[in-house]
Amino acid sequence: MRKVFSFLLYLIGITVQAQTEPDYHYFIEYKYMQATYGIGSSDFSQHLSYIGMYKQSLIEEERFQHPTLLKSKIVQPNLHAENAYPYIFDAIKNNRIVILNETHNNPLSRVLLYNIVDSLEKYDVKAVFMEALGYNPTDTSFISSKQPYAEGIYTSENIFRQVLYKFKENKLRLYSYEYQPKDLDTSTINGNKCIISKDDARWIPMPVDSYVLENFISKDDWREREAHQALKIFQKLQREHINKAFIYCGYGHAWRQGNNMIDILEHLLKQDVYSIDQTIMNECVNKNLEFPPYAKFAKNHPFVIVDQQKIPISAVANKAGEKPLVNLVVGSPRSVYINNRPTWLELNGNRKRYHLSQFVDVSTEKDFLVAFYTLDELKTEKEEYIPDDVFQVFGNGLDYDVILKPNQSYQLRIMKNKKVIVDKTIYAD
Repeated sequence: MRKVFSFLLYLIGITVQAQTEPDYHYFIEYKYMQATYGIGSSDFSQHLSYIGMYKQSLIEEERFQHPTLLKSKIVQPNLHAENAYPYIFDAIKNNRIVILNETHNNPLSRVLLYNIVDSLEKYDVKAVFMEALGYNPTDTSFISSKQPYAEGIYTSENIFRQVLYKFKENKLRLYSYEYQPKDLDTSTINGNKCIISKDDARWIPMPVDSYVLENFISKDDWREREAHQALKIFQKLQREHINKAFIYCGYGHAWRQGNNMIDILEHLLKQDVYSIDQTIMNECVNKNLEFPPYAKFAKNHPFVIVDQQKIPISAVANKAGEKPLVNLVVGSPRSVYINNRPTWLELNGNRKRYHLSQFVDVSTEKDFLVAFYTLDELKTEKEEYIPDDVFQVFGNGLDYDVILKPNQSYQLRIMKNKKVIVDKTIYAD
């Protein structure tokens, strides 16, 4: 199974990235970002998404993909696509724990998360575990303020910021579970091998069997990280008596491959976890690289591919008696751009589109970075402010839209050659 799916990873060109601590260089002009990270790197791709260069971010990831391998795949004729949301809501409603993964450098993943936050509370989910919160030994990564501030890298991305605001409004408790080397350890207690924590004072020693222990003490950093994450989630589920939970992770943590986070978590829980993937079927700038089922069925909304009985094809096990890789594969919608900005940034009408020229004279400068900050954000003590909207302008900016929450004041800052050349308060009516 592992060899088969390793080939699939190679086939679809997914790069699995580990969570690391922020370096506070997210919002810099394109030319400096390129010089810092270099063309063709996953770091470069990720950081391009922070400055609104979504197409270019995908292009950087696509440099490693192989279109000739995709052309041989044939789509079965008895399949069709349906709106993904009813299937997602049904999974949340009928399962104790649901895992949804994301592609870190593609904010479309967070748009889907944004759209299901309200339904989590509706279906009695009270706890949300998020890899993107980074490492934190305590139970929750929210601080007591108006800001949706949390540690981690991906929370600095524009759409993720909107997701965190929505979580805050819904009063859902957010838990971190990210791995940090040596924060968990083993100890023999009453003759049993147990997992203990060096950093979390509330940690309850956990007896573990040989399967968990083998992964936990593995010399393979990937396997060790998977075990750490599963153990942290399991500990907090048990300790906090959490009945229903939602887990939001990156890439392959949600894929059943024998030693992944979901495998270990299911083993600890002694029950199945429902997994939803949104990293396999995504749009590509180079259409020759798209997974053939995606190319055939892509819609203007998230979709799932089902058979004639409306059973998702991803729910079929690869071998008799074997669990499926994931329970549901969700395809992302195709992006539609207006004035260099995708329509999905509007978040179903919750944010409004404005011409950049409405707020600043764009005829005097070329090639600059634009950032709009909420006034509350600028009052925080965070080392780097998170813009409510940010994008790189090429040319004079006449063909660029700004996407903001209406009826709110913002601080507009325009940066060129690492200097702030415009710094003024504006009002989005």
